Amino acid sequence: MDTKAALTSGGSFMHLLETDPGLRDLFSWVQSYFRSIPDTIKPCSFYLPIFHTNQIIRRGRLVRRWVAEGYTMDTNDTTAEKIAEEYFSKLLKLSMVMVPEGDLGEIDFVEFSVKASACHVNGFLREYIISRPMEDNLVTQLEGHCSMNLRGTGRHLAVSRSWERKKNEGVFKAMDFSRLRSLTVFGTWESFFLDDTIRMRLLRVLDLEDASGDVKDDDVALMVKRLPRLKFLSLRGCSLVKCLPDSLGSLSQLQTLDVRGTSIVALPSTITKLHNLRHIRAGTTSAPQSSAGEDDVTEEGTILSPAAPTESPMPLVSKPRTGAPLKSSCWSGFRRRQGLANVGVKVPGRLGILTAMQTLGIVNISAAGSEAAIEERFSGLTKLHKLEVSGINGNNSHKLFYVISSYANLESLSLWFDEDNQTGCLDGTLQPPERLENLMLCGLQGKLPEWIGQLRNLRKLSLQMTMLSQEEINIISDLPFLNILDLFLNEFQGGELKFCKRMNRLLILEISCNSRLHAVQFEYNPTMKVLSIICCGPSRVSSLRLSRLENLHNLNELWLSGSYDVALKKDLEGQIAEAARQPGRRQQPVLKEGRSLPRSRTSSAT
Repeated sequence: MDTKAALTSGGSFMHLLETDPGLRDLFSWVQSYFRSIPDTIKPCSFYLPIFHTNQIIRRGRLVRRWVAEGYTMDTNDTTAEKIAEEYFSKLLKLSMVMVPEGDLGEIDFVEFSVKASACHVNGFLREYIISRPMEDNLVTQLEGHCSMNLRGTGRHLAVSRSWERKKNEGVFKAMDFSRLRSLTVFGTWESFFLDDTIRMRLLRVLDLEDASGDVKDDDVALMVKRLPRLKFLSLRGCSLVKCLPDSLGSLSQLQTLDVRGTSIVALPSTITKLHNLRHIRAGTTSAPQSSAGEDDVTEEGTILSPAAPTESPMPLVSKPRTGAPLKSSCWSGFRRRQGLANVGVKVPGRLGILTAMQTLGIVNISAAGSEAAIEERFSGLTKLHKLEVSGINGNNSHKLFYVISSYANLESLSLWFDEDNQTGCLDGTLQPPERLENLMLCGLQGKLPEWIGQLRNLRKLSLQMTMLSQEEINIISDLPFLNILDLFLNEFQGGELKFCKRMNRLLILEISCNSRLHAVQFEYNPTMKVLSIICCGPSRVSSLRLSRLENLHNLNELWLSGSYDVALKKDLEGQIAEAARQPGRRQQPVLKEGRSLPRSRTSSAT
């Protein structure tokens, strides 16, 4: 039988490689390839078939699952998460996982220390893992018409969207889950998954991020009751979940709680009993995010295709926005069109006793009250690597930043300001965390904090504010390791943005603007690969001149999205063609249209 006939008849591609004399050399190469994988990362590689080939997987999701499974452990020198991040990078180098197509594919991740925030599984290598005998293949897939034999499920069970639940309910209940360590549900959640007759008491990971939004509060209460050894619980995107049960405090081994995209606005007081808790991912939204990226995929997990320009662009760094919108047509119009009403969650006092915490956000402190209450919530969290806080104003900002300045390990900080925040509310004599690599300031009034120029390790900066002065742009340009710069501005000095200084490591520049911006000027930039212009505001952007585009010698892509005239597109095409004729140009940039640049290009995968 030839190759095509074998596959169309339902045969396994790997079985064909293994049995066809003409293809055995290729199969032998695959075998030797897997034998060469370091033993330390083999468990992580055999874990990957849980996810389908076309599914975009957030880096943080994989890393935290691996830690919960015990694949990495804390050492005297580093954390289990840092080791898992290294394993992710190794799998990327081995092509076990791959960066989504067109997603920073030409950027040297090692040279620029840019982290791929999302990936998908190499389909060819996934097929090989699935084809191995049951003792080697630790993942069981329920999909299509399959009805599992009743001997067991292995350690990891993935329920596919295509699996016929009603027809196989009896089969599921009869399965042996005594060895099961993780359950991942794609598609419809069914109550019989936690039936009285089912025993999953050793389950460590329950991941419902890709489950349909029919998970409710009663289901969550049942999960807590039936699964006492959970270390990883993800309800991300389960929008019908409104509150967590007080019994959550009984999950003494819980390390990761991900309730982002639910309707939860407050965490129960019993959460302070979870002394092993390392990651809280929270924040509600009244409307789904609409740009393709690490958090924005279809229910099947595939990337959304770029759409035609719309009146509602979504910035590259479109983290949930909290607090009152600024008094500007650009921001308020943007929020109205997106239907965004994202807020952080209220957390109980004494949260600071959870000293193992590494990731926390989004926390709303607008109702925290006194400075003592803020200190009680944050002062003990000295191991934090990532913090997201909303509801910041002139009354609480100084105390918050006093606490933050003591976080020696903090690498990522995102702050959302209320409308009444005051100019200079983040200024003062306190120093910012030295290790900070990722900073987002949303809704800040007036000028940038004075300490911005001291962030010598900063790699990504996202600013959503009224205007940047030329002096402030120059200060940003002097940051030595800045890779990604995202600007969402409403006013422009003289209608221009001038990048007058050489930025030797900038890879991505995204500018969200309105019709007040008429020109962007560049000096020589040897590294920039991607430039994205997002047009927003009540009137279409019709004229925008990208001056000295020829100075961006390595520019590969120019993205144009949002509300703009066709004339602007044609004008930019002409500017690109003109720049391509300049000496020293390696290649002509490609103009792309879409809602925005894919967000998985950024490094903040959480």
